Amino acid sequence: MGGRVFLNPPYSNLKNDPWVDKFINNGKGIALVSAKSIDTKWAQKLLNASDSILLLSGRIKFYYPNGEQSKGSFLSNMLVALTKKDTCSLQKLLYSNKYKGVIFKNNKDNEEL
Repeated sequence: MGGRVFLNPPYSNLKNDPWVDKFINNGKGIALVSAKSIDTKWAQKLLNASDSILLLSGRIKFYYPNGEQSKGSFLSNMLVALTKKDTCSLQKLLYSNKYKGVIFKNNKDNEEL
C-alpha cells in the first residue's frame, strides 16, 4: 500500500487510462473526478472501492499553469475517498465552509443503516 494521494486525472482521457486501478491499488487517497460519469465502467469500479463520495455543489474553477483561468466549468465534480481517514478529510473540507456539497457513505461493509 502506498502513501495517501490526491488524484485529479485528465478529464479528456478518463476511460482509457489505468489510473483507476493504480489509485485503488494504492489503497488510500482522494480523487477529484467528474460526477456526470457515475454510470461508466471506471466510475463504478471507483465508487465500489470507495469509503465515501462528496458531491460538490457548484462548479470548480480550474487554472492553467500560467495562471489563466480556464473558460470551461461545465462539469459537476465529486471527491472520492478510499478510506475512513480520507472521509474525515472530506468532512473537514465541508466544515471549513470553503466548499458545499453532500457526503454519501458507501455501505460496502453492510453496516446497519
